[in-house]
Amino acid sequence: MLLELRVKDLTLIDAATLEFSPGLTVLTGETGAGKTALLNSLKLLVGERADSSLVRSGAQEARIEALFTARAPRVFVATTDADTAPVASATAIGSDKTAPAASDTDTAPTSTGFDDNNALSDAAPTQEYLALRRIATDGRSRSYLNDDLVTLKTLSRSIGPLIDLYGQHEHQSLLATANQLTALDDFGGLQLTKARDAYEKCYQAYGQAARSLQDMQTAAARISVEVEQAAFTVKEIDRIDPQLGEYQALQDALPVLQNGEELSRVSQLALDMLHGDGMARDTLSAAATQLWALRGVDSALDDLAGQLDGIVADTDELTHDLRAYHETVEFDPDALQATMDRLAQLEGLSRRFGPGLEQVLQRRQNAQQLLENANNSDEQLRLATDDLATRRADLESAAATLTHARAALADDFTTQLSATVAHLAMPKAAFRFSVTDLDIDAWTLQGPQSFELLYQPDPTSDFRPLAKIASGGELSRVMLALKSMQQKDESDTTLVFDEIDAGIGGQTAITVATHLQALAQHNQVIVITHLAQIAAVATDHFVVSRAETKTGLTTSINRVEGKDRVRELARMLSGSTDDVAMEHAQRLLDDAQRATIFAGERS
Repeated sequence: MLLELRVKDLTLIDAATLEFSPGLTVLTGETGAGKTALLNSLKLLVGERADSSLVRSGAQEARIEALFTARAPRVFVATTDADTAPVASATAIGSDKTAPAASDTDTAPTSTGFDDNNALSDAAPTQEYLALRRIATDGRSRSYLNDDLVTLKTLSRSIGPLIDLYGQHEHQSLLATANQLTALDDFGGLQLTKARDAYEKCYQAYGQAARSLQDMQTAAARISVEVEQAAFTVKEIDRIDPQLGEYQALQDALPVLQNGEELSRVSQLALDMLHGDGMARDTLSAAATQLWALRGVDSALDDLAGQLDGIVADTDELTHDLRAYHETVEFDPDALQATMDRLAQLEGLSRRFGPGLEQVLQRRQNAQQLLENANNSDEQLRLATDDLATRRADLESAAATLTHARAALADDFTTQLSATVAHLAMPKAAFRFSVTDLDIDAWTLQGPQSFELLYQPDPTSDFRPLAKIASGGELSRVMLALKSMQQKDESDTTLVFDEIDAGIGGQTAITVATHLQALAQHNQVIVITHLAQIAAVATDHFVVSRAETKTGLTTSINRVEGKDRVRELARMLSGSTDDVAMEHAQRLLDDAQRATIFAGERS
């Protein structure tokens, strides 16, 4: 709900502050007084492009500031471009599609307390929101939300759902076919809501399943080359079959194989020198015998003789080990060649998959894991394909139910709409829906068909899209009729009607006033009007006037009450404020106020 609007230096307005109440507010005034300035200010808040010509002459900038209170507003589609676009393929179903709003030279937003879609969260409590738009003389604009600098797109998406403007094509939600379909669904009440909710749930589940399958397919295509390479890696490494530590063992054995003949010769020579006749062992043993011949004479010599015996024993043990070594050493050209060939194989693996054998083995382990994962992916891909088929069947069933429910409702809806607008100076108007079945790849969150409301001004005319042939006043009255028919509570949304009284008067004006009065029982309604019958039923009444000042023409907006309000109603009735006109105006006001009381009691 709009609580307060402040406008400064916009067109002919020097400064104006309007405080709004729930219910019906009217703005009246002479033609050309500047009543559209209010409408222009609201347009700027919901995203209309700024124009330097809007800045009052002599001012540096224009400012429009509005204070709202809201719970979780339903997001309206502002233009026909914002209809949910058909998806390109089944994998795109379920994605959110929001048309871009107009953008000025704005600075990127900071945190605003709104959700990621720039709409109030469903869980948000009722609270106040402050919106500000500044337009400089060079045409540049700045937008603010809750004291944060935001883009115009953010401001539009956030404030747009709180204001619905009827009377000017560029901001009428009725022109969007998505909203025409929403009006039909609202008319259907709980039964239609259940069918649509079930369809939306299936649509989103199908979209998620389609996206999951596509992600898997994309991943499978991306790693197919990797899988092929992994299989080659495992095959090549397994062909050589390297073992951990094998390379170092072969490196250690290679010198022995390369020098086997010389090692055999040298070891045999050492054996001969140690244990041959008259060689080292015999000489040491003879020396020990000589020393032991004088055992007991000198203990020191006895110790030396014992040491010499130890050397002889060590020599015997060394000879035994050396003989054993000699027997194992041989020159084997075949073994040498086999070792060199194996080392070459391992070094080749290291160059290709290394740099070392440990890295080769790790590379093989990683490749094997990738192959196992790929096998698991095949199973997951099969399961995802089956899930998508199930989700599609569920979606098609829910779509059939929704289609049937809407088909059963459409004729009643258009018949009641025609009957309602007949009382609003459109007696020959008729409506019907143009319905087109869509391929499943083009289904949207709203359903499997496209709906467009067609309008026939009179029986001699053809049915054509409402947006193309209806005037601003006709569109306002059609929207008034739709709002009167709806079953949903939209008390957070401020409804602004302009041109709704175009071409009507007398009893029709009273009927329009009655509809507005009833609508204002549950919505905040603002009406720009020339009809006293409408102005009389308002909760608040503002008069827009223009005066010549020292600085030029200035538009002012003032609340009128008591005699001032009666005087304005008299002017609207007859252009005069004499006693007869005042008496007539007072009687109209009294009758309207009594009707308001009765309407409140009935609601």
